Amino acid sequence: MVLLSSYGYSWRSSYWFVTAVVWLGVLTDLLVYSIIVPVIPFQLEDLGYDHISSLTGWLLFAYSGGLAISTLFVAVAAEKYRNRQIPLLVGNIFLIGSQIMFMEAPVYWLMCLARVLQGVGSTMVWVVGMSLICDVTPADKIGQQLGIAMSGLTIGLLLGPPVGGASYTTFGFRAPFIIGIIFATVDLIGRILIIEVKAPPQFQPDTQAAKTTETTDGEDTQLAVSDPEKGPLASARPSMTVEESGEGKVSTEKPVVEPARVSADGTPELSLIGVLAALVRSRRANAVALISLVFGALAAIIDTVISVHLNDVWDLSSDKVGLVMLAAVVPTIFSPPITGWLSDRFGTPWLTFAGIILSIPFHGMLIIEGPLAVFIVGYAFENFFFSGIIAPISSELAAVSRSIDGIGYAHVYGVLNFFFGVGSTVGPIIAGQMYDHIESGWLAICLLNIGLLVTSAAVALLFMSETPAVLQLFGALWRRKTDDDARANV
Repeated sequence: MVLLSSYGYSWRSSYWFVTAVVWLGVLTDLLVYSIIVPVIPFQLEDLGYDHISSLTGWLLFAYSGGLAISTLFVAVAAEKYRNRQIPLLVGNIFLIGSQIMFMEAPVYWLMCLARVLQGVGSTMVWVVGMSLICDVTPADKIGQQLGIAMSGLTIGLLLGPPVGGASYTTFGFRAPFIIGIIFATVDLIGRILIIEVKAPPQFQPDTQAAKTTETTDGEDTQLAVSDPEKGPLASARPSMTVEESGEGKVSTEKPVVEPARVSADGTPELSLIGVLAALVRSRRANAVALISLVFGALAAIIDTVISVHLNDVWDLSSDKVGLVMLAAVVPTIFSPPITGWLSDRFGTPWLTFAGIILSIPFHGMLIIEGPLAVFIVGYAFENFFFSGIIAPISSELAAVSRSIDGIGYAHVYGVLNFFFGVGSTVGPIIAGQMYDHIESGWLAICLLNIGLLVTSAAVALLFMSETPAVLQLFGALWRRKTDDDARANV
């Protein structure tokens, strides 16, 4: 058992493998979420239900409700017990079980319950998976790795609708769920293979164990990394150990495996109330929370009514709806890795602001009910730019965690997941009601979305980053004016 558990330690504990597993988890989560989006309206119609958009909205609401309700408990538990792998495995079991329940549900309320459990499973990969990436990744590469992991989101959304529509049309209602279960099983294997950095010594390679030495005043201590932008950053922060050599004390980087930000007795420094209070006081955390809420709401609003809209305007069947969504989502595979890489070099607020602003005109194109090609182009570019913001705001949250004592990565990604869940809980209800009860429902939905985008862009500009982007801009202009005045006086 020990040999099996320690096999491949170097690659199974590397940040690239961890990122790959989380990427697969995100992909599977979004695949399972979206694979039934083009299927639900047609299935409910076959079952004899009316007000299809509203019922679809409630099913998406149930998923997001489970996601939002479970987030707080998962985030606190992940930081308290300092184990990432077990909740990841539990989340996968929830995901598989919910698929089986939904597939076999004989009544509508049981379908809703299955979606709630699916939301709970999703929380694990979003909160714990993102935290694990930050635990093991060098700080100057966190944005890049988060961007790569987030690309699984768009690939899952890319594969889900066409696969769901085609499999439903060809093989029936159970087919999309069986495909989702297969993906989840492969994802489960990847999660089992992960070895966390703080694995027990018997599972680690044969190297000298990290140790502490006494300082000159006789107190036993560790030399913690003082610059959070260098070396791997983890909630259990890597520390500098000191070894004796012939030339004196030499520092070597060894991850010291113990909970970070804890008091002398090993308990967390902040209580649950303390964590919430610290995050509420953080301008940057509040900014990301609002943007996450808007991101979740917009994604859910579109997902809720797009199948019905395409069917109403262009008379598309479920498989053709899936193909339209496939063509539109392909470009979004590339945006999170690109913006994640750029955020490590140029900061998060400008990239977030640019992604939101550039998506607005293309979102306006969705209003046009002319050639289908115009709709697809607008949908593709709107998705490309808007999906790119998820990597910068995730990187911003990692920076927030490093800047507040007692706040771990799971706490801040709990914020992201909770407000995304709240947005995606409210979004389907708003979309379903607006589309069913407003004469120009689709137009009203698109205008609402544009208003939310403008608000989010302003928040990114004014409140993200240690020095908000607007102050950076005015500071640069002021320095330029001062330099020009100085040269003129000379």
